[in-house]
Amino acid sequence: MQHPVLFEMVVFGGALAATLAWHLGVGRHQDAKRLAALKAARLATAGAAPDAPAAPIAPGAAPSDVVAGAAVAAPAVMVPAIATPAVAAATTSTPTTTEPETQRGDDLHRPRRNDMVLKNILVHLDGGPRTAERLALAVRIAARNQARLTGVFGQLAEAHRVGVVAEWPPAAYATAAAESRDAFSRIAGSLADAEWVDLNRGGEDEIMHRLGQLACYSDLTVLGQHEDAGRRLAPAELATHVCSASGRPVLVVPYAGHFPDVGRRPMFAWSETAGAARALADGLALTSPDAEALLLYAYERNLRSEFAERAVSLLKSHGVTAQFEPFALEDETMMDVLLNFASDHGADLMTLGLTGSVGLSLFDRGRPKPTLRELTVPVLCAC
Repeated sequence: MQHPVLFEMVVFGGALAATLAWHLGVGRHQDAKRLAALKAARLATAGAAPDAPAAPIAPGAAPSDVVAGAAVAAPAVMVPAIATPAVAAATTSTPTTTEPETQRGDDLHRPRRNDMVLKNILVHLDGGPRTAERLALAVRIAARNQARLTGVFGQLAEAHRVGVVAEWPPAAYATAAAESRDAFSRIAGSLADAEWVDLNRGGEDEIMHRLGQLACYSDLTVLGQHEDAGRRLAPAELATHVCSASGRPVLVVPYAGHFPDVGRRPMFAWSETAGAARALADGLALTSPDAEALLLYAYERNLRSEFAERAVSLLKSHGVTAQFEPFALEDETMMDVLLNFASDHGADLMTLGLTGSVGLSLFDRGRPKPTLRELTVPVLCAC
């Protein structure tokens, strides 16, 4: 019974020895020859002219006859040319400079600021006196970014009723819409790509819902600040709703003051929340290259974060130099702190998160929350 097992062991050992001998001897020599042939073929292919046609495969040639790594000519397929429709839109790429110093490898490591590019901007329009102010600012931002601008007209109105029959739009709404369209064409006429849209709704919920939907398709939405004392043309919570419904940045222009541009002296209201982080990132697209920025970090006493100053490094990595201002809250309200620092800095832009407790979670410990109605500078808010 032991002889067959011994015989099998001897046969297996002999086969193993033969295999090793083949790979270490003749087989290894043949593998080296094939490897040298492959290298030579690849070098020959790399040295050929880039536009030289690949050699056709002879009819009936087997795949093994083709050298590995060489380009194989596929059968030519006649594909009809498809004419790309012309689109009247501003260019979406930033012109690249051809100066010699910008072509050096060192420039690849220089910090860039506007990683977030604004190419689609929406501005809300109504019949109020502040519409021209925010429209002019939106046009300036669109022109600087070569962006498409969409003006959306929508204001509160009630349908005209004759008995029990309601007619829409009422004459006052139609007149205001026509005037808005004419003003938009006049002010935004210098842009390469601009569009005027009528929400064609007068109810508060409908305006907020439809404008929130349109904001989803924009990189930035420009709205006006609500004024309690003025004529009520738009929903009071329009800016907050559009920001939360669309998830896109919203620039709120105050109802008082003149703001021809933003981003020269930005103030970043910082806290370790999702809203503040998004607002800071979105604010980079509006920040000037030579901006004098301020990063305000207000915190409850004895609750200062050890990581807060890293936000300055974050801005610096995007080419923005900012002064770090930590402030320990005691008897001050958050709104007082924001307004005081914005005034002292001469801010023309403030970033503010609206998630959680207005993006400033450490400030919501028995203190009133800041609201967009009280701020006196353009505010870029994010949710």
